[in-house]
Amino acid sequence: MATPASVHELLLDTLDSLVLSELKRFQYLLTKNMLDGRFPIPKSCLENADREDTVEKMVSAYCHEGAVKISLTILRKMDQNDLAMKLERGTLEEVPALKKTVFDQKEELKSNLESLRKNQEKYKSMEVHIKKQRADAERQMREQFEKFHQFLREEEEAKLVALREEEEQKGRAIVSEMERILKQISSLEQDLQKDDRTFLVSYKYTQNSTLPGTQQVSGVLIDMAKHLGNLQFRVWEKMKEIVQYTPVILNPNTANRWLSVSDNLTSVRFNNIGQQITDNPERFAQYAKVLGSEGFSSGKHIWEVEVGDHPEWNLGVAKETIDRKGEILASPGYGIWAILNRNGVYQSGKGEPLAFEKLKRIRVQLDFTSGEVSFYDPKDMTHIYTHKDTFAERLYPYFLVGLAGGANNPDIHICQSEVSLTVMAS
Repeated sequence: MATPASVHELLLDTLDSLVLSELKRFQYLLTKNMLDGRFPIPKSCLENADREDTVEKMVSAYCHEGAVKISLTILRKMDQNDLAMKLERGTLEEVPALKKTVFDQKEELKSNLESLRKNQEKYKSMEVHIKKQRADAERQMREQFEKFHQFLREEEEAKLVALREEEEQKGRAIVSEMERILKQISSLEQDLQKDDRTFLVSYKYTQNSTLPGTQQVSGVLIDMAKHLGNLQFRVWEKMKEIVQYTPVILNPNTANRWLSVSDNLTSVRFNNIGQQITDNPERFAQYAKVLGSEGFSSGKHIWEVEVGDHPEWNLGVAKETIDRKGEILASPGYGIWAILNRNGVYQSGKGEPLAFEKLKRIRVQLDFTSGEVSFYDPKDMTHIYTHKDTFAERLYPYFLVGLAGGANNPDIHICQSEVSLTVMAS
């Protein structure tokens, strides 16, 4: 093993490689702020100091190991990376503690490298998943827009058919009236050909039956207002028949891999075969949980959930920063305000028993400002339970779905709300 003198020589050789201006810069940095947790050398100690004196001062202040570490730090600050590397290689065997430090640093970097490679694989997986998401979304969007297109084509054809039918109807009325007028014209022409005595006898009757306009048909023109008035609005109003609105939409990016979310994002079921999906930060890693896509930070919000005879579920709200990867309870202490069902035994998230039987549908009512999450049976608005708390962050609709067992319907389904249009007087 080398003596401290050899380390001293390595440091001196290093400083000998610096030109005078670089040496002054090196000495200046020694006198500045703390380096590697060590106090700087007083400026007065390095005034007029040559290379030998500088090494002596560093070793005296920091010992040999510390002098090497300080020198490496300063050289890298000066962009003398080659010189720093040369000093580091030369001192690895001379300073055992430094060698251990390098070993530890390499191990740390290896750990970092492994983490980066794992993240790289995750992002590769996400890249594939994104393409699948885009393809699925595109297919569903085309299907839904095709329904709109088909509806509009059918409406257009129905409107045009009604227009043509009215045209034919009004046309027949015009033809009938013209035939009547032609008969009158013919009759008048014949009367005008009669001799005076016969003409005078029939004149009064002929005049009364052929007075101009007395028998003119009204409403023979097409009712343009009926066909064109507020046309877009009336078609839009009729579109309510095919338009569906659900107040809560599920966020599939949060769904645990044991859950399957429906294409329209309004139903979820437990999947007995876990899916191979991305482990993105939003996704729940433990238990079969999923959140709604929209969070609430003010106001009142209501949605209803059809649970049917499903034996295992949690319903309620969860705070935005809920732990997505760990094992947590569905209780306010973990940021979840919910009610639970386990094979027909109902309880609050606080473990309080709820004396109800066979709840088929649940109404969830969030009053963020008042700090209340209430649950009702919408069949008769029987109150089930109310959580009272102070909400400090955005809340999201929360669902946990367990094994369906022998349930008639394995899905937990968010109910649609009625769509209505209101015209306000200007």
